[in-house]
Amino acid sequence: MGAFYTNVTVRSSSLEEVLSYLSGRAAFVSPEWNGYITIYDEQCDEGGLYPNEFSSDISRHLSTVAFLVTVHDDDILYFDVFENGERRDEYDSCPNYFSEDGEDVPPEGGNPEVLCALFNCKDIAAVRHTLYVDDEESDICIFATERHRVLAEQLRLPSFSVGYGYKYLATGEAPNGLSADKLIHTASGA
Repeated sequence: MGAFYTNVTVRSSSLEEVLSYLSGRAAFVSPEWNGYITIYDEQCDEGGLYPNEFSSDISRHLSTVAFLVTVHDDDILYFDVFENGERRDEYDSCPNYFSEDGEDVPPEGGNPEVLCALFNCKDIAAVRHTLYVDDEESDICIFATERHRVLAEQLRLPSFSVGYGYKYLATGEAPNGLSADKLIHTASGA
């Protein structure tokens, strides 16, 4: 079985503002790194459409960019990017995954120009390659977590935003590049 995770990385250097927004929610929160904070929210990690609402809302509340990522069984990389509450981009690496016809179709969405503008990345061609590589021998094409890792590097997002969601951290695992004692755990109000 492959990886299953969801998390949200927000552009913010104010851990206090993020924690205030999360009051009453169960989440793990990373320290600020290079102007970004990653939120591993319990409800978002459970799936469904709810993560989009959460990501849009925190983006609006903090007047910032939020990068919501979901990896499903290490087969699908899905992301949404919000700026000030508005969806600016979305991507699905395997849009026909749940279809019964089994036909392979190329990834959908993912605008390299928009991503590079939002994340101050100069290499549009490299981002385009990561999103749309069609080389079956490439780890990027085979494993969604690897595609996420490469994209996070290109957009200069924290390495610890790759490979982890709430449920992994709740078992005591620690993200790559971050020790467990650096994570802040917020409690649910329920």
